[in-house]
Amino acid sequence: MTNLLNKLDHLALRKKCQLHLSTFYKQLTETKKASGDYHSALLFSRLALASKFSLKWFLYSCFLRFKYGWGK
Repeated sequence: MTNLLNKLDHLALRKKCQLHLSTFYKQLTETKKASGDYHSALLFSRLALASKFSLKWFLYSCFLRFKYGWGK
């Protein structure tokens, strides 16, 4: 998916795709956390952070990592 985003010519379209991808990963993080699958929640939180960085999500990802482990 990342390779596809790098090939897009229009900057506005690329940013819109990154925003939607980040939102999708954030929703998956919340869903997995609510269902008790903390390993997947950590994975999706890192993907959301890589898609579009925000300080708030960085802090939330750190919270998840410290609370539920470093990769258990």
